[in-house]
Amino acid sequence: MATCIFNGCNNATSTTKCDFHKHRRQCQVPHCFNQVYARHLCVRHGGKRTCAADGCHRNARIAQHCAQHAQAPVRTEMCTHVGCDRVAHLRHKCVRHGGGRQCRITGCATHARRGGYCWRHRTMASSTDAPHEGNNDDESRSAWDALPLEQNAMPSPRISSADLRGFLDTIDLADLADLVS
Repeated sequence: MATCIFNGCNNATSTTKCDFHKHRRQCQVPHCFNQVYARHLCVRHGGKRTCAADGCHRNARIAQHCAQHAQAPVRTEMCTHVGCDRVAHLRHKCVRHGGGRQCRITGCATHARRGGYCWRHRTMASSTDAPHEGNNDDESRSAWDALPLEQNAMPSPRISSADLRGFLDTIDLADLADLVS
C-alpha cells in the first residue's frame, strides 16, 4: 500500500497524501517532499524569512530577527522600593515589595499566582464555595484554613550547609542528652 509523500509521514493513503496532509501543499522545488510554510516553499527553501542582521542566516522569530539578534523588550516602569531593580506591576511596586495581588482567601496575605489564589489555596479555584473576601461563613471555610497559621504555613527555605554547621556548633551535647532522657 502507498504511503504519504511528505517527509517523515508513513500514513497509508490511496492517493499521494494521507488524511492528515490532504489539505496541505507540497514545496514547489522539484524533488522536495516537505510541507509548504509560506509562499509555496518549505522552510528549507525560503518559505520562512531569515534574520535581518547582516551575515545571519537563521530563521526570523521575533519581528525580523532571530532570537540572538532580537532586541530585549523595553522595561517600562521599575519598582519604587529603594534599591530594587525589578519591573513594577501594581502600585508601582514589584511582586516582592507589594505590587502583586493577594490570595482571595480571607486572611491569607500570600501572593496570588493563578486564578486569584496562592499556591496553598490553588485547589479552591475550582471549588464554588471557596471563602472569598467578604465571605466569612464558618461553614464555607475549609479544614485547611481552620488550622493555625503555623501549621498551614509554607515550609521554610533551605539553609546552607555552612549555616547548619555553625548552628550545630552552638548546641551543647550535654543539654541534648538531658532532653532525650
